[in-house]
Amino acid sequence: MTSQLSEERSEYLKEALAFLDRQMIRFPSVNGQVGFDFQGLRQSFREDPKHPDSKMVAHFGRIWVYDIALSIYADLKANRVRQAGYQVGRVMQLALCEEAKGYRGLWHFSYNTKEDIFIDARGPAGANCWCLNAIYAYLLQRPDPGVLQWANRMVRDYLFPLQVMDAGDARYGLV
Repeated sequence: MTSQLSEERSEYLKEALAFLDRQMIRFPSVNGQVGFDFQGLRQSFREDPKHPDSKMVAHFGRIWVYDIALSIYADLKANRVRQAGYQVGRVMQLALCEEAKGYRGLWHFSYNTKEDIFIDARGPAGANCWCLNAIYAYLLQRPDPGVLQWANRMVRDYLFPLQVMDAGDARYGLV
């Protein structure tokens, strides 16, 4: 029984990694609004005729920041540390592009990566925190002082100011 379960998990992992690899953007794919080329990251959806919204998000190569975090985690879990590191570098570059354009968050919620300049105006702390957490997970496997310094600066400049510090507030200590 244990061997069969192990084989099923192994097959599932192979299929999931193959899906992620098919989602890789392998050609220049610039969102003109932010001025960033998403090549090397993975778009979040593929078109599914059974799902009415998938055509729109798949057609424009939409990427959600939360999905970038999951993609980094998946590569780390599969011991594809170099590939995870490449994504970490790309998502850091995206944050730097956002900062250069005057955005005062880290990343927007989602981005179209082809044939459209759409950027979701929201920048939720949850998705941004997941992405930062994925960067720290990468750092546990591949320490890099430059990446660590950048991530710590983002926590200090972006995340800490969102924390409720009024001891009388029921949300005290939360982001």
